Amino acid sequence: MRFAVLAWFGIGLVLALFVAAGVLAAAMLGYFGGSSAVHPNSNFSVAKARDFRDFPVFYAGPEANGQELTATNYEPLGPLRKSQWSVEFSYGTCDIGPGFDPGGCSLPVSISNEPACSRNLSMYGGALSPEPDLTRVRGTKAAFFEGGNRLEIQTGTTTVVIFAFSKREALSVAQNLRGLNVPVSAGDRLPPPAPGAVEGTLPCGAR
Repeated sequence: MRFAVLAWFGIGLVLALFVAAGVLAAAMLGYFGGSSAVHPNSNFSVAKARDFRDFPVFYAGPEANGQELTATNYEPLGPLRKSQWSVEFSYGTCDIGPGFDPGGCSLPVSISNEPACSRNLSMYGGALSPEPDLTRVRGTKAAFFEGGNRLEIQTGTTTVVIFAFSKREALSVAQNLRGLNVPVSAGDRLPPPAPGAVEGTLPCGAR
C-alpha cells in the first residue's frame, strides 16, 4: 500500500506541475481547435532554491538536453508523504494535440528534489511494487523505474527524481546535476546517502 501511494505521487508529479501551468486551459483550447503548447508556471526561483536550507537541492543548470529551464516550483507532497515539500525544475514545453486530453502532456525533462525521509528506495517492495533497476550514478545509489524514464538518485538527505523520455536522456541529465545550495559541480561525485536515508529511517528535518 505504501508503494502504491508513492507510485501515484511519482507518476503524478509532472501532472501536478502541468495543472499549475494551466494545462486544463490548454487542453480546452486543444478541444476546441488545434494543438496548444503548455508553458509551465513558476512559484519559486533558482535564487530562492540557492538560499533554501531544508535539504540539498540539485538542478541541471539553465538547460537540460537542449531544453531551457522553464519553471521552478516549491510544491507540497501531502500528508501521505509526511507533509514534506519538494523543489522542482521543469525544462522545455509540450504540446496538447487536437481533442480534449485531461491527461495533459509530458515535459521533456523534470527534476524533483525531495527529502529522503519521504521518498527513498526502501519504499519499493511488495507484490505491487515495480522492481527497481538498481544502479550507481556519480558514485551514489540510484535506481531506474518506468523502463528508464524515471531515475531516482539518493544523495545526502535528498532524493533527486529525474523524469525524461529515455534512460539515456535521464542519465544525461544526471551527469549535469549540480548543487544550488551545496558545493557540487556538474560531473563531481555526488555525496553518499546520509545514514538511514536509503533504509527509510532518516528523520524528517535532518540535513
